[in-house]
Amino acid sequence: MKKRIGSERGQALVIIALASIGLMALVGLAIDGSAKFSDQRHAQNAADTAAIAGSLAKVNGDGSWKLTALDRATSNGYANNLVSNTVSVYACDEVGSDCGPYAGEPNYVRVVINSYVNTTFARVMGINQMQNTVEAIAKSRVSYTGELYGGASIIGLAPDQCKTVWFSGTATTNVTGGGVFSNSNKDCGLTVAGSTALNLDGSVEM
Repeated sequence: MKKRIGSERGQALVIIALASIGLMALVGLAIDGSAKFSDQRHAQNAADTAAIAGSLAKVNGDGSWKLTALDRATSNGYANNLVSNTVSVYACDEVGSDCGPYAGEPNYVRVVINSYVNTTFARVMGINQMQNTVEAIAKSRVSYTGELYGGASIIGLAPDQCKTVWFSGTATTNVTGGGVFSNSNKDCGLTVAGSTALNLDGSVEM
């Protein structure tokens, strides 16, 4: 009695189809993932520059500083069109600003950009769109216009070291119109050695 062997035709097509899905998934991860990463970096740069622009306008007394921030985001490709991206601008003392450690601080500006990247190959896995969310916070503060270090003429900045300001030898040093400042926390931060002479008409601060 002869056994009948079933036909195995068509099995290769099933294997190829399954392999194609896996291949498309890998291609989607590489290409669509790269597109998402590229958009994230671009969006972060846009948020950074928008926060700085808004902060600068705010510190200069411009009442439309939020519009300035939005315009800067638009110039970088994020026009707040509610389709491919949204852009939100806050002062950190506003309700819903969610500025973390800067919450309640009116001198901080926060910009949040949500962008949506349409996929090409990842659609095989049912992923039609990916989202990026980035933020930037910038401080707006009037620039300082006073004297640095109390107007000292000679300054040493090394908090844990000796001889940040060091006079030695036999020379005579005359300081007119200022003093000497050292931020060293050691008694030897300011050192005068040898027979040198130091004449000041300002103060010595340590």
